[in-house]
Amino acid sequence: MKKIGLMMLGITGCFVLAGCQSWGNSSYEEKQYENTGNVQSLEINDDNMKINVVGVDDDQPLTINYHESEYETYKISEQGNKVSMKKQNRSRGWNIFSFFNWNFDDIELTVEVPKDQLKNLNITTKNGKIVVEGLTVKESRLKTTNGSLLVEDFRATDILKLETTNGKVELSDVQVKEGQIETTNAKINFDQLVIEDSFKAETTNGKIRGTIEGSQKDFEIESKTTNGDNNLENSGTGSKKLKLKTTNGSVRVDFSKD
Repeated sequence: MKKIGLMMLGITGCFVLAGCQSWGNSSYEEKQYENTGNVQSLEINDDNMKINVVGVDDDQPLTINYHESEYETYKISEQGNKVSMKKQNRSRGWNIFSFFNWNFDDIELTVEVPKDQLKNLNITTKNGKIVVEGLTVKESRLKTTNGSLLVEDFRATDILKLETTNGKVELSDVQVKEGQIETTNAKINFDQLVIEDSFKAETTNGKIRGTIEGSQKDFEIESKTTNGDNNLENSGTGSKKLKLKTTNGSVRVDFSKD
């Protein structure tokens, strides 16, 4: 009898999981938005979605590839040289599957934008990774929760601000005038980082690792950690500012000309 009961429980569990998967997918349909105009500002507000932004040749249009379902759609607005995209979630009503919001299709939102066209790039999501590569912009703000941030081959002529929780932050071949990174419970890595004015990185329970172009004497440094090694000494010289802070993690930063 116990064996029969366990078998029935297993079968029931399979049906429940299948129902969750079927109900959760809700038949996503792939869609595409294209803008051939001179878009200078792009703003995306999403949730539970990985977002990729990739720079392309300047003669190509801004293109957004995304997915919609009966319960998840997007509103795309155009105003002057600005394009805004925001997810619209419609209530499914309550049932046994209301606690599940699983993405079994592993869908993503991908933006292709002329690499030198944008002045402002603002992306907000949650429970999703943000990847940006191959762009030059004036200002960029990327924010997520429970997701990582990856920025590669990127230049911000004014400000780059990255913010997440419980997710690592990685920069590679990035140039900033002013850079700010904030995360928690995760590491921060940067490689071939060019700082024109100032750079600040802060985390908790995570390491800070990186390489910076130039010499350490070019910077006024404030580096602090608890319960970890720190290879940087605080100094008051240099025209640029570097501020690093973590807890329960080490700091290891090297300079290309030292």
